Amino acid sequence: LDPQCERQADDGHPIVVDYGGTLLWSHRTQNIIFSGTFWGALLVIGPSMLIWHRCSPRLILLVAMISYVVVTFATPFLALHFGPIAVFSARVIMGFGEGFVVPSFNALISNWFPVEERSTALAVYTTGNQLAGAIGNPLAAALCASPFGWPGVFYSIGQFQQFIIIIYYFITAFTIIIIYHYFLLLLLKLQGV
Repeated sequence: LDPQCERQADDGHPIVVDYGGTLLWSHRTQNIIFSGTFWGALLVIGPSMLIWHRCSPRLILLVAMISYVVVTFATPFLALHFGPIAVFSARVIMGFGEGFVVPSFNALISNWFPVEERSTALAVYTTGNQLAGAIGNPLAAALCASPFGWPGVFYSIGQFQQFIIIIYYFITAFTIIIIYHYFLLLLLKLQGV
């Protein structure tokens, strides 16, 4: 924030409104940290399109999700022991993963859904952003107020991300043809053919 816009106490010092945590980082520092994800995504969005043409979007998405988990779990440690520059760097790495997410999802949607249903599939995918904000923010506030404190937010979200990765790994395929092939083989086996 612009220092001129910050509220001042009677003694002229800025009023600090915080959650009572151990990290007293300025709004400017926090904004820079949050921007790290977007800088990382911006740096790799172009190259990511070239890479997913050569590799499986399913695998690329899996690696991107794993980068999210690693950074999520590492954030409290980095913040407490190495400071804001380390957290910013971790957020840039998270952004590298994010830069691969949208092209990978688009490729998966184009391979799984007929043309008429792709907009619906994309709407369901993007609804996750709104749900994350609607559910995640109150949950994060509750965790911050709990005995786990703010690190509990990162650890619980990291565990949830691990759960999603495991489900994703076992139930997805790059194209529906692979799943359909196994389904047909199972049907033939059940019919004794």
